[in-house]
Amino acid sequence: MNRFDDEYGVPSEELVEQWTEEFYGQLMNIFNGFFTHVDLKETVARIKDIPFESMVLEKLSGESDEVKLTALRRIRELADADLDYLRGYLEQ
Repeated sequence: MNRFDDEYGVPSEELVEQWTEEFYGQLMNIFNGFFTHVDLKETVARIKDIPFESMVLEKLSGESDEVKLTALRRIRELADADLDYLRGYLEQ
C-alpha cells in the first residue's frame, strides 16, 4: 500500500495535499532564515525563483502521475498565496 492511498488503495487527494503542505512549510521554515536578511522586494523575487515543482517531483519520484500532479498543483497554490500576501505589503 502506498503512503498516499486510502483504505481502498486509491490515491487520496487529501493525503497528497497534506503531505505537500507539510513539505512546503518545512521548506519555508528553512528559507525564512535567509529572507530575514533581505528586504521584502528581494524576498518576493527570491521566492519566485525557488524551484518548488522540481523539489516536489524529486521527493515524489516513483509515485503515480496523479499523486505528482496533485502535489504540483497544491505547491503552486501555496507559493502563489504567499507571494500574493507579500506583494500586498509591497503595495502599501
